[in-house]
Amino acid sequence: MSSAHAFAEPLHHPIGSEIVEFHPLTNKQFYSLGPWAKGRLKAEGREQFSKVEDFIKWCSHVEGLSEFSEEVNQRLYSPEGFIRTLWLSASSARPDLTEEQVAEWFYVEPLALMQIAAKLLNPPDPEDANDGDSPPSRAQAD
Repeated sequence: MSSAHAFAEPLHHPIGSEIVEFHPLTNKQFYSLGPWAKGRLKAEGREQFSKVEDFIKWCSHVEGLSEFSEEVNQRLYSPEGFIRTLWLSASSARPDLTEEQVAEWFYVEPLALMQIAAKLLNPPDPEDANDGDSPPSRAQAD
């Protein structure tokens, strides 16, 4: 599912002397995050394993991971993952924006930007929305 339901309009957030627009991720952007995270996991393995065979096993393990696995989520919910998510979102309006610039913003305002990134990574499911009626009590349901 796309993160387009996270918020309908761009979020405007002040960073330094400018207002940055964070747009909902497109499907292409949203679904690029899993392969990106797997690539980061493989890069970490390259540094951890001295034997080529062990590194190849690690890469095979990473490729077999679900895009929703704990290892992938840990990478997405790291500072590096938040920065990647924010960059994808903000670069929709600013194609010249670099990940390095977003990283600089992130380390100035980590809590606010983590919250924005979390909204982008966890879009609400429109099917879970309540139609305004209270859920039936247990007595009514029986």
